[in-house]
Amino acid sequence: MLQSQNRAAAAPDRRPTGMRERGEMTRDRLLEAAEEVFAEQGFFRASIAEITRRAGVAQGTFYLYFKAKEEIFRELVRKMSHDLRRTLQEATAPILDRRDAERVGLETFLEFVLQRRNLYTVMRECEFVDPELHRWHYQRLAEGYVRGLRVAMARGQVRQMDPEALAYFLMGAAHMIGMRWTYWENTLPPREAVETIVSAMLYGIDPTGRGPDPVPGAGPEETPGHDHDKGENASADPGPSNSPGQDPAPDADPTPNRSPSPDPDTDPNAR
Repeated sequence: MLQSQNRAAAAPDRRPTGMRERGEMTRDRLLEAAEEVFAEQGFFRASIAEITRRAGVAQGTFYLYFKAKEEIFRELVRKMSHDLRRTLQEATAPILDRRDAERVGLETFLEFVLQRRNLYTVMRECEFVDPELHRWHYQRLAEGYVRGLRVAMARGQVRQMDPEALAYFLMGAAHMIGMRWTYWENTLPPREAVETIVSAMLYGIDPTGRGPDPVPGAGPEETPGHDHDKGENASADPGPSNSPGQDPAPDADPTPNRSPSPDPDTDPNAR
């Protein structure tokens, strides 16, 4: 795993507004170019020279924003993760019923991947370049998912189950459907495929539409003999429900020892 670098506190940016905006635009171009290069060539074959060529800037300009190829790669992974979580949040936050949120969340994820197919390639590279950061990406998605599922269980919208296991199960289904059609075929899945997945999410594969309850104690506040499908806990509303992947808390950087650079997860709209 790549060694982290010490991350110092960023000094206030006192440049005029126009210069700051131009600097942000240049930085964004570098990240966009890096996404293309890493996706096409892989991290180890990619070069800073190729990244700056595609960004249309001098090679020396790169070092005004990033100290090394490792740093721009980590920043790119964190930005792509942030963009995905924010997109899911914005699409599903207004939806009160978790069952509807699952459908919209799946469709939103597939549309995101269709526009950002490099997500699969870059995250796969990350598994070998920085395993800790790779794990962080999925943990951040799951943390928000688990919170939303706990709320839905308390409201009687979802059966009492282990929320973490359920979150990773649902994330895995979306991931593989996205790979099968959106990544491999560069198209959205056919409607019948989406309906199959949503049906399996909501009703499972049991022909009766409802399997046996999980082992008591598997989920939070499990009560033996409680009929969760009747929604007896629907009045227990702990507050707004987090949508799929939503995570309003600031990101805890798994590679905190980095050089100063703007953090996409300080955006107030971040998950």
